Amino acid sequence: RGKNPNLCIDGGGSKHLAFSLGKEVYYFGPGLAGAWADAPAKISDATSSDPTPKIAFGYNKIHMIWTSNNEIFYSNSSDTRNWTVPRSISNSVGTNSINPAFVIDKQDNAYVTWEEVANNIRYVYYARDLSDQWIQKVPISQSTTRSSFRPSIDLDGTGMPSIAWEQDVDGTRDIFY
Repeated sequence: RGKNPNLCIDGGGSKHLAFSLGKEVYYFGPGLAGAWADAPAKISDATSSDPTPKIAFGYNKIHMIWTSNNEIFYSNSSDTRNWTVPRSISNSVGTNSINPAFVIDKQDNAYVTWEEVANNIRYVYYARDLSDQWIQKVPISQSTTRSSFRPSIDLDGTGMPSIAWEQDVDGTRDIFY
């Protein structure tokens, strides 16, 4: 019945699954005995679009992002049963935020990048969680005439984020960093 699965495995080998069922986001993970829990936990209420969640295990938390109602949402849990209230991190009223990607640092902070469509141009944005306080989103791609697509993010050995994306260049696409 569910769809759009995204799986991560923590350092102890436990599996954590995010998926959508109808227009809601769910989490399914280990129960108290280490086997799958009896029932999935609902993370978000019904939305007006088809969410596609992504999940990552940090050091002490499980992190989840998804797209819903043209926004990028985030929630986390430190015990797999109690999740923070989902919060929009894109804050993109009047635009369409899509294709999020994220990574978690050693302090369990999330770094998220995504596409935002405004005036038929796609831009790449970035936001960072710092101890459950999100910094304001920052534009990464700067062209006002060429669209940017499919951002990817990772952290280097010092914890600094790096973002790569595709961008239209004279009718073809090229990789930008």
